[in-house]
Amino acid sequence: MPEALNTRLREWLSNGRPPIALILEPNRSALLHCGLPDTPLGALTLTGRVVAAARDLVPLIKIQPAAFERFGPEGWSACQEAIALIRAAEIGVLLDFKRADHAPVLTSLIATYTGPYSAYGADGLTLLPYLGLGEIDRAAEELAVHGGLLLVIAMTSNPGAELVQRAVSEGVPVAEAVVRSLPDHDGVGCVLGGSPQLAACLIESTDRLVVLPGWGRPGVDCAELLGARGAATDRVLFSIGSRLLADPARMREFLAEQAEWMASSIPRVARRRRNHTGAEIREGIGI
Repeated sequence: MPEALNTRLREWLSNGRPPIALILEPNRSALLHCGLPDTPLGALTLTGRVVAAARDLVPLIKIQPAAFERFGPEGWSACQEAIALIRAAEIGVLLDFKRADHAPVLTSLIATYTGPYSAYGADGLTLLPYLGLGEIDRAAEELAVHGGLLLVIAMTSNPGAELVQRAVSEGVPVAEAVVRSLPDHDGVGCVLGGSPQLAACLIESTDRLVVLPGWGRPGVDCAELLGARGAATDRVLFSIGSRLLADPARMREFLAEQAEWMASSIPRVARRRRNHTGAEIREGIGI
């Protein structure tokens, strides 16, 4: 069995490599911006450019499958080729499905899209926890067979998600309850978008691999994201949307600049940040 993706990512981070998870979303606007046709070939061409820019700088790429699936069968084939390109560059690849379903459907999803003998060959996927963490547990067991990674969306940075994420259950926010209840599998991590303050609290409360989305997004303070990571330098990645690679000719240069900024800023931010209890964090953000 190949080395588990969770292990590879932690080794990458422990060696001081750039903590970047790149989102690949070749939608119509992204393709037209890059001067590419809005076709499966255009999506695959953009994938090739992103992979060339990311090689040796990025350990993980999350694909938005709908950007390929909108083309129908030809798009599905392009998605398969995109995954193969990413894996050939020795970069981990997740399909960002954000799905929630009962166990038999999740089993079929995992068998179709993940693992070396599946139709697509991805290393893992993202799931929502709201049909039950027991379903997530069974999905994690399926992925563990080939060392796959399951990222559970505990919090997102979507503005409309706060109603659910900040709902309180037995005295704690739902997002916190999800993180506390994650299945006990090495190949299970989580995504913590939204409030960097609450993310900081949750990162301290778990030893899981964590992805923090929103890097470079308007209104997001990157210094706060770095502060949320704190001392967990061996298990936190920052997610960068490929739409931020505004200049196709500068993709690699841009990623290198972000990696350098992260490396130079993290010690300073970590020194400035003090530890907070979960109660203090919840009080500070009005939960």
